[in-house]
Amino acid sequence: TDRSISCILNLCLNLRKLDIAFSCEDIKDASTLIYYQTISELEISYNNISNEVIEALAYTCHKLEHFKLD
Repeated sequence: TDRSISCILNLCLNLRKLDIAFSCEDIKDASTLIYYQTISELEISYNNISNEVIEALAYTCHKLEHFKLD
């Protein structure tokens, strides 16, 4: 969930890779991901991701090199 992701990111300030594929939860709050500019690899496949979150990631995560969304 958004809250779980936020907790992980708040505790792991230098996180570079985040794989939450198959978590089967809704991710609707873009703010849980966009403020963590250290992330260079993100996999969010097979989740219920809102279009707003995907758009926010595209515009704000400038260090993102690998992004997987199936």
